[in-house]
Amino acid sequence: MSVVVKNIGYSAGDEGLQFYVHNVLSSVTRYIKESKGFECMSLKQGETKTVSFTLPGSKFIFYDKS
Repeated sequence: MSVVVKNIGYSAGDEGLQFYVHNVLSSVTRYIKESKGFECMSLKQGETKTVSFTLPGSKFIFYDKS
C-alpha cells in the first residue's frame, strides 16, 4: 500500500505515519484496529513524499488459545 503525504504547513516538520488493519472475518475475536506498520519522515515546507508499506504474511499471523 502506498500513500502520498504533503506538508501544507508554513515550515518544515516531522510526521509519523501509522498503518492499521482490521480483520472482517476471523475465527477468533480480534481488535478493531491492529497496528502493523509505522514510518517517520521529515518534510520541508511544500514537500510531497510517497510512503509504501509492504506487509509480509507473518504480520497477519495470530495465536488461538482455544
